[in-house]
Amino acid sequence: MIEGSPRNGTSFAVQATQQANPDLVGRIATHLHTPAHLFWATQLGVPGLVLVRDPSTAVPLMIALEMQTGVLELSGASDAAKGAFIAQATRRYAAFHEVLLDLRDRMVIVRFEDTTEDLVAVIDALNRRFGTRFSRLGHTPEVVAESFNLPKRLRKFHLSPDTFLNEVNRILSAHYAAAANTRNCQAAEQAYAAC
Repeated sequence: MIEGSPRNGTSFAVQATQQANPDLVGRIATHLHTPAHLFWATQLGVPGLVLVRDPSTAVPLMIALEMQTGVLELSGASDAAKGAFIAQATRRYAAFHEVLLDLRDRMVIVRFEDTTEDLVAVIDALNRRFGTRFSRLGHTPEVVAESFNLPKRLRKFHLSPDTFLNEVNRILSAHYAAAANTRNCQAAEQAYAAC
């Protein structure tokens, strides 16, 4: 299982892991973005890799992606509405990561930056923790580029920052850091730090 809350690098980790282990294509449990998925994997004894990312980045990017894919429409929404969506997403982030605290001894938890900068070390940690022998590719620019080669339906939105995501992220980051979201931010940041 390779999992995380949205915008934590799971797509990259899955693609790169499958690239190194073709026998895992279609066999990695991933992208449910729910604590139930984590519990289920630990109950089954499935090797689990969970990616975490700083909430001040992950939360605004999660909403930006929902806007870009048409799941959520906030253009023209009031600042109060945007703030409410950010607050809800921040609470969701905190709840997901608080669950990880109870499961951290049964899975490998790694930071987004560690995954995107040195997936070799991440796979090595997974192999040590679970006694598995997953292959790993060198973390070269060519391997990273190939790992971003998603199916055509996902390429437009899913991986890599783009101009739209950057601009929306800038706007939503201000709502994330707003005084009205302070309590939610504290909970999310504490859970992230503990993970």
